[in-house]
Amino acid sequence: MKTVLVAPFDPVTTKEIEYARSLLKKKDISTVYLLPWGKGVLSVTQRTKLLKAAIMPYGHLETTTSINREDQVYCMDDAEDEEERVRSGDFFLVPKQVRRILLEEGYYFEEVARAQCKPKRFLHSLSVAKMAVMLAHAHHLDEKKAWKAGILHDVTKAMPDKEAEAIIKRDKPEWLSISNKVWHSYTACVWIRSHLGPVDEDILKAIEHHTLGDGKTDLDRILYIADKIEPTRDYDVSYETELAMRDLKKAAELVLEESKAYILETEGKHV
Repeated sequence: MKTVLVAPFDPVTTKEIEYARSLLKKKDISTVYLLPWGKGVLSVTQRTKLLKAAIMPYGHLETTTSINREDQVYCMDDAEDEEERVRSGDFFLVPKQVRRILLEEGYYFEEVARAQCKPKRFLHSLSVAKMAVMLAHAHHLDEKKAWKAGILHDVTKAMPDKEAEAIIKRDKPEWLSISNKVWHSYTACVWIRSHLGPVDEDILKAIEHHTLGDGKTDLDRILYIADKIEPTRDYDVSYETELAMRDLKKAAELVLEESKAYILETEGKHV
């Protein structure tokens, strides 16, 4: 007979590990086995990998793939609620070694975007991510970085203006003189750092520059272009897309000029 803690572990949380360790204090329990149960966003194999990383620092915790009739089975009451909070963007609820894997692999990034964005904005983010990957592939650049930047770039688009303004006042007061429509490109970086953790700085820089189009790296250009020419936009971008597949710098310059012309036409502003 063995003692088994069953949960989705999608992903495993710090609270779940603490609960498993508390079971070791019970009489006659020398080892607690953790079993990923049910369907999840991640496969059982992926969830088991995260579990093994989480339990590595501790003795007497192991993973298992099955339950026998005579086993003693435990469940944590709010396990699924805690895991849902992680998938919505509270990565600090998981052990540090697990969070590192989530960030490296981009696990749950799509779920985070879905939770933080309005439906139409989420579909836009999916489309931007796909376009960013296509451009990265065409130019032999890091496709995973491009996807991460695309899926997260608008994560604070729905942030209330008062909250966004407080962040801008604190960190980038020079941005108070420009439209609040661009603030989300900076507040997204702040939110990502405080909710997900230390995401690659190249990705954060691309996100910060994606509204003004003033980035200088290829990843900056990829995200800026992808945001403007992704397929859900309701205008013809066939020429811009073809150019971007050949020359990122020229395409970014063209898209920027077109954006400035559009703002001048619709808002009467020179930018």
